[in-house]
Amino acid sequence: YINGVSRSVTNQTSMSGISFSQNGLSIGGISNPYYLNGNISLFRMYNRGLSSTEVYNNYIADKGRFGL
Repeated sequence: YINGVSRSVTNQTSMSGISFSQNGLSIGGISNPYYLNGNISLFRMYNRGLSSTEVYNNYIADKGRFGL
């Protein structure tokens, strides 16, 4: 989703770029040197896929924080 509009849909059986280890949760990179070079301003994790309505409602609820 970009600005509340679906751009692509895929069924993922694994999550590339997210890993759990004894060091905790890692988001934004697979391994050195492929880590995110930036900031993540908002993060939510769900134990299920969200509906398009839920994604849109999240976007509407938070877009003011980012001047949109």
